[in-house]
Amino acid sequence: MRDWVKNELKTGKIKKIYDITLKSLFDRQEEDGYFPESYTGKYDGAFIRSIGAQSLFLTEMEMYDKAENIMCQILEIIKEFNLPRIPHWYSVKDLYLKMKKDPLIDMEDQIDGTGHIILAYATLCLEGNRKEFEDKYYDYMCTEMIKAYSYPYFMDKSEKLPKLVIDWDNFRNWINTVVEKEPILNKDALNLVRNFHFEGTRKAICECYEILGQSFIGAAADKMLELAKRRKDNKFANWLSKKIEIHMDLIVV
Repeated sequence: MRDWVKNELKTGKIKKIYDITLKSLFDRQEEDGYFPESYTGKYDGAFIRSIGAQSLFLTEMEMYDKAENIMCQILEIIKEFNLPRIPHWYSVKDLYLKMKKDPLIDMEDQIDGTGHIILAYATLCLEGNRKEFEDKYYDYMCTEMIKAYSYPYFMDKSEKLPKLVIDWDNFRNWINTVVEKEPILNKDALNLVRNFHFEGTRKAICECYEILGQSFIGAAADKMLELAKRRKDNKFANWLSKKIEIHMDLIVV
């Protein structure tokens, strides 16, 4: 079956469709890293889930420069505007922007999108050997991973997180404070990742414990754990390992 699929992708109509799709994905990403969701331009906006998926795809294709390029734009926007979390989408192409010179940013809290970005970052660092990129954003990604596995998204018996001041030079101090205390399983809780705004369709956004949130936060945690171990960030790795155990024990049947 695998050989048949490979052959179909190299010949005939399937190859044509495949090539057109690849070209669309590659050509749509602009030089500054902006990756608009709409190929036709019918509506504007770069969506976080698509940015993460595109970066993962580019990393798989060993196109590491383009994978880093798309990640850096959103991470620099988060840094420049001191955003409290990874946003839902942003736009740098709207007419409003050309006048104000600031991005339009939608901050709807969708934790599965956060998982996409953490996963894409860690995967690129592990496979692409991008040391400068890795070092620049590592502590920030650790904070996002910690938040995703803590109250109010993840309710085990661990204490609530200390207040986080958005300061890119001091994230490590906050991380070290958090990981001093080992996570504790709460058998009476779901121990799943809560999505406050799960976007099933444009007309149906709900608060729930859905499979995308579990899958992408879990996958992001696995990759961040591997990265932390490689960096010998042992306390964070131990904390994250315990959280993964709590999460996986409750969702594996």
